[in-house]
Amino acid sequence: MSERQSKPRSPWAAILGLLLLAGLIALFVFVLPKVGLEASLMWTAILGGMGWLISTSAERKAEYRRLLAEEKRKLYFEFIDFLLSVMATSESGKEVEVNKEEWRRWSLRLAMVASDDVLRAWNHVRGQAVDPGDEKRDAAEVLKPWGKLLVAMRKDCGHADSAVKPSDLLSVFVNDVHLYRDVLDRP
Repeated sequence: MSERQSKPRSPWAAILGLLLLAGLIALFVFVLPKVGLEASLMWTAILGGMGWLISTSAERKAEYRRLLAEEKRKLYFEFIDFLLSVMATSESGKEVEVNKEEWRRWSLRLAMVASDDVLRAWNHVRGQAVDPGDEKRDAAEVLKPWGKLLVAMRKDCGHADSAVKPSDLLSVFVNDVHLYRDVLDRP
């Protein structure tokens, strides 16, 4: 489930909210007409205070989300730099050695900031890189998890409705992606 999708709330929260609303309605209908203007002013102040607390809490959450989004963007740009350095090493003809410490560092950083979808995609990429299995895998099968990771990062940065496919993002890094487009974009 992505960040932008809201998680289902507990049914107890809904019941508590309904009870609070019913209590406020009962207060206005039954109590206020009997106690007079002073009580009305008191309740207005109480409800105003409650409104202020709720709006302050909402503002804090919005600010936290904004700061988290900034951190994610910074982290993802750093990750792209890491990815480019790995790709430059592989293009130079050298054997690409997986620096396990670097992978662990990225795993921890992504675990703290990234969305669930990005983390799952990263775990798939990392698992494939650390244990590649068959050495003669098709290039598309090697690139596919990387493409899904880049799409998940892009969506996590605010492009939730984007129709960009893994092959579209990989074509920025890989020249012959058009040869593998069907495999890369398959779910």
